[in-house]
Amino acid sequence: MLTLALDTALPATQAALHDSASDTIIASISLPMMTGHAEALLPAVEECLRQAGVSYAHLARIGVTTGPGSFTGVRIALSAARAMALALAVPVIGISTLDALTRPHLGQKASVLAVNDARRGELYVQLTATDGTILIEPGLLTPQAVIDGLPHHDILAIGSGTDLVCALSSAITAGERSPIPAIAVIARLAAIADLPDHPPRPLYLRAPDAKPQTPVLATS
Repeated sequence: MLTLALDTALPATQAALHDSASDTIIASISLPMMTGHAEALLPAVEECLRQAGVSYAHLARIGVTTGPGSFTGVRIALSAARAMALALAVPVIGISTLDALTRPHLGQKASVLAVNDARRGELYVQLTATDGTILIEPGLLTPQAVIDGLPHHDILAIGSGTDLVCALSSAITAGERSPIPAIAVIARLAAIADLPDHPPRPLYLRAPDAKPQTPVLATS
């Protein structure tokens, strides 16, 4: 089964192909950019198909990042994924950028705090336990609200907001600071995900004139 993954939610245009038979990424492209995602996405997809020697007809599912990220960037990849899926009659799998950032760091001693700079003095936040349990649901918080909502155990911070939270608490260990999840991780998550009951929806987290949230602890 071939899965095509798309990502334009953050300052990059990314595409990759995952082959479930060998559990390998057979083609991938990641192009750092602040603008121009719409123009770059389709050529990136077609280059991946060319590298792998396959066509659109070989695709079994499409994975796409749903955010949080830029409003425009999230919409670009989502719209493209939905259009391709409709034309090919294949399912679309939505993957959160915070989940994709977190996944490579699970299974270690510390819980993983994914924090990306959302501007306006706020952060996109998700806290995940070492076993993958979400402890704080994706939210839009001030750095101090993040600190106030953290449990008292080892925390590894990753993402572009890492320095902002580490400056407020010496108990947090700083990890990778890139806000952009690896397209290979996005593709693998989409390949193994259960099929959804509905098309993916954008995870914007910020609405116009929205006020900062308080941490929402996940319930079992």
